Amino acid sequence: MIKIHKHIERQLLQDFFLIEGTIDVNAEYFIEKIKQGVKEEKNQSYKQHVKAEMTPWTYFRDDKEFLKCFSKIATYLDSSKPLPAYVLVEAWGVISSAGDWTSRHDHKPNILAGALYFNDHPQTLDFDEIGVQIKPAKGKFVLFSPELLHKAFPHNSKKNKYGISFNCWLSDVRK
Repeated sequence: MIKIHKHIERQLLQDFFLIEGTIDVNAEYFIEKIKQGVKEEKNQSYKQHVKAEMTPWTYFRDDKEFLKCFSKIATYLDSSKPLPAYVLVEAWGVISSAGDWTSRHDHKPNILAGALYFNDHPQTLDFDEIGVQIKPAKGKFVLFSPELLHKAFPHNSKKNKYGISFNCWLSDVRK
């Protein structure tokens, strides 16, 4: 016998942030490097939420060109949003071809998540909880609270979408 005294299901309100912007990027460099990275033995292609070709998780973490872009984005973030000290821990490349998609997921327990795109593409990044869609374009970036659920529906474009996604942890966690 079971007695249920309360069963409550509802969404709690929470603070979040989402920042969308653009930055100058060397798209050709990144696209070529992503193409190389998805061929590496430790790639994450079709193994995770992203049902597309992926490089290894840390493929771009120490890449000088990516770090230049990330530094500019982080400088804006640090001047506009009071976050605890954080460190870039993962940065992986993605190639989304026709039929590829990303299942709904979050980036917890990270403190910051983001994506940077290298070409215009119709496959949007959808944050349906807050009614926001990010349409990829060369140099477009998005930073967001890791608790925000997001996804990308399958697309049928003949053109591939290229981007880098990344996560940051509290700086004292990585030590």
